[in-house]
Parts: sequence; structure tokens; C-alpha cells
Amino acid sequence: MASQLEIINQSLSQLGAEQISAAQLAALSVKQAVIADTFWTQVRVELLEAEDWPFARSYRQLTQVDGYDATDDAVTVTGITSANPAVVTAAGHGFVTGDYITFADVVGMTELNGLVYHVTYVGATSFQLTAVDTSTDKFTAYVSGGTCYKVDVFARWQNGYVYMLPSDCLVVLQLEDDEDEFEVRIHEDGNKYLYCNTQDAKIRYIRDEDTVTIWPARFTRLFAIRLALEMIPSLMGSGSKSQKKREELAGMYRWHEAKAVRTDWVESQKDPVEKCNFLDDRGYGQ
Repeated sequence: MASQLEIINQSLSQLGAEQISAAQLAALSVKQAVIADTFWTQVRVELLEAEDWPFARSYRQLTQVDGYDATDDAVTVTGITSANPAVVTAAGHGFVTGDYITFADVVGMTELNGLVYHVTYVGATSFQLTAVDTSTDKFTAYVSGGTCYKVDVFARWQNGYVYMLPSDCLVVLQLEDDEDEFEVRIHEDGNKYLYCNTQDAKIRYIRDEDTVTIWPARFTRLFAIRLALEMIPSLMGSGSKSQKKREELAGMYRWHEAKAVRTDWVESQKDPVEKCNFLDDRGYGQ
């Protein structure tokens, strides 16, 4: 399999530019190395995100977290009834009907922890969990403690679950049951979270595979062409010669992309992508 240096030199050769050495790449001591390094991660991520590549496919059992965006300070809980609907005692809660809240550190009725609930106002010291029946055997009796706080969350995921995605996750392809809906959001902490109504969620996703030695040849060829396309303005300028090279490489990119997608479609049994958005976004036309 090709190394990073070999892939970069393939791209440079396609542009008629001078190739670089391993030492020049490591030190970023020449223009070609600097430009290739600048676009390397961008090209990898965009190309991986574009398709369901079997070599970059991963599966993961997610761990539920308290990942909602808190909008207020935590409120101390002193009681939760086993009733339909459940009534929560929390002095000075400040919630109003229509708010969404989540719980943490509840002892006994631990099933409430980490989930999101719709509030119906009762009074200054209590509120209802709208349409939540805690009298069933799905809930343990409340014992003590716990806090709750208002959260910012899409209404469609109320009473749902939230999971932090793996750090190498680029695209979530589906949950274990491919009919289950989900939504991915990026929080202020920069992490990606998955919202769904599925407990113990398992996902199939595309990881940010940066080990070039496991890249298949069809991906490597496509990567080299795309890297070359990105480097054209910096290495060849914007004249007629560079425009001709762009058109030439765009045609090569489409041909190799279609071939790679067809091959991966056989492996994944998913519908192949018919249009290359990357070329359209860069203004390379048909």
C-alpha cells in the first residue's frame, strides 16, 4: 500500500510539479510539502464523508450520557411520586409549562437520570412530568437526592436518549435498526452527540481512517487526484494551463469515483452515488 509521501508525489506528478523527499515532507521545507500538508486532512475527511467506504466502516455500542445543553443552574430534587403523571418536588424550580428538563444523580428512581422530560407547571415547589407514568414496574421508587435542570433540546426527542459519538466518527450511517430515526448535533464543547428514541443504541458509522497503509487502491487513486485538484491554484496559478489541468483531472476524478462507488456498492449493497458534489462545489462543471 502507498505511503503518504508516495500519494503526495502521485498528486505532484499529475500536476507536472517536482516531487519531494521524506525529509522535505517531515520538515515542510519546500512549497510543495507545505501545500500538500495544508490540504491533506481536508481532502481525507471530505472524501471519507462522501461515501460508505467499507474499509472505514465501524460499529459501536454507544454509552448514554447527559449531553444536553443546560440553560439554567441545577435545581435540587427532594421528592418524586410514583404516579401518573409523576410529580416532582423541587423548591424554587422556576420551570413553566412547556420547558424541557433532565435529571442527574437521582437515587432509587434512577431510570429518570439522563433522559429529557416535558414539564407541566403545578406550583412554586412542584411540577409534573407530562404523560410520564412512574407507577409502573418500569420505574423504581424514589429514595432520595437528585438534581434537575432546564435543557435546550428538540421537542421530537423528548423522553429520548442522548449519546456522545466516538471521537473518530465522521458520519453516522444508521442505528442497528435502520428504521430508527436519529439526529446528530454539535454542542458548544465541540463534541458530536446523537439524539434518538432508542435505548442502548448501536451505530454503524464512517470513521476518520488516517492510516494510509490500509487504504484500498481505489481510494488512494481518488485521493491523489483530489489532492492534486486542490493544489492547482497554489502550484499552477489561474491561467489557461491550470484550467486545462483542472478539466483533465476533474474528468479523471469522475471516472475513478464512479468505479470506486460501484465497487463499494457491491461490498455494501447500498445504492451508489451518481453525482460528485465535490466537483460541482469547486466549480469544475460536468
